[in-house]
Amino acid sequence: MNTFILHSNSTIFSSNSNTINTSRIASNYDYGLSNIRENERFYYSNNNLINQRQNMQRRGFVGDRQSSSTKATASNYHFFFTPFITHNVLNESNGMGASGLNYGFISGFSGMLGDSNTLGVHLGFNYGGISGENNLTKTDIKTMGLLLGLHYKLDLVYDMYIKAIGNAFYFLNNIDYQTGLATSSKQSPNDLAFSGSLYYGKDFDFSTFGKLGLEAGVNYQGIQSDKIDFNEESYKSKLINLIYIDVGSNYTKVFDSGFGFNLNLGIKTLINEAKAKMTILGIETDFTIGADRFLGYAGAGVSYFINKQVELNLSYLGSFGDKSMSNSGFFNARFWW
Repeated sequence: MNTFILHSNSTIFSSNSNTINTSRIASNYDYGLSNIRENERFYYSNNNLINQRQNMQRRGFVGDRQSSSTKATASNYHFFFTPFITHNVLNESNGMGASGLNYGFISGFSGMLGDSNTLGVHLGFNYGGISGENNLTKTDIKTMGLLLGLHYKLDLVYDMYIKAIGNAFYFLNNIDYQTGLATSSKQSPNDLAFSGSLYYGKDFDFSTFGKLGLEAGVNYQGIQSDKIDFNEESYKSKLINLIYIDVGSNYTKVFDSGFGFNLNLGIKTLINEAKAKMTILGIETDFTIGADRFLGYAGAGVSYFINKQVELNLSYLGSFGDKSMSNSGFFNARFWW
């Protein structure tokens, strides 16, 4: 999973600003929005949104070697803290190749409401960017972002569940756009973004053979970007909306030693086409945001349960689309009480 925060600016790559047909935009909208998609899959997967009773059941696999007095009991509250690092790549098919690193963290708290409801809040911080060149054109983007969100899970019968996630993002951006040998233009747009997801899933508990989870849902991302002007090119402020259908799976196994591992695998499919407007030499035209039409993701991690209240996890998440790719590493510390 790449950075949890999106970098919400348009990256302009133009090989010839005098000809509208050769002026291209490799949109950083999708680059940023993919950050939201992947980090939702990591942070708010069933392993992290699972209610406290199910967490204790999972640690109960380890508890088989413990006496009844030391086995894990039900906990009502859950806290997690997760720093991360991500390498992002925009493919050349998106207008030009670009890549960069991002760093940050996300942290959250949740509590049980009754026997079947879990409600929580999460927040995060991110800093990083991307850069790339095409002929004599070079673009460098730096972004600092803040995240605030809510997550909710409703447990149903037969280990089925419904979960919902909502996020709001705010970004401070710095764009350095260079054309030719000496021409340079800098912009500092501030952007606002939103995302929301709704999933239905079911867990299959195979006792000592681990737990398998399957889920499907819909994921929305929207970004409102400031107007950006670069010499003859101008990109209007507009709300960009993307809607994905998401189908995924996860597997968790904990051994008697306290060690365990987790896997997840899935794919997202874009069901709408996002467009924006730009003006070149006074001529206004529409362009299509270069979003990934299909986005596959795969992750793996190892865990260690220090005791019935503390779990440490080290994980990888990769996202592979037709226009972008990212690889992320995470350290996740979780506490129950």
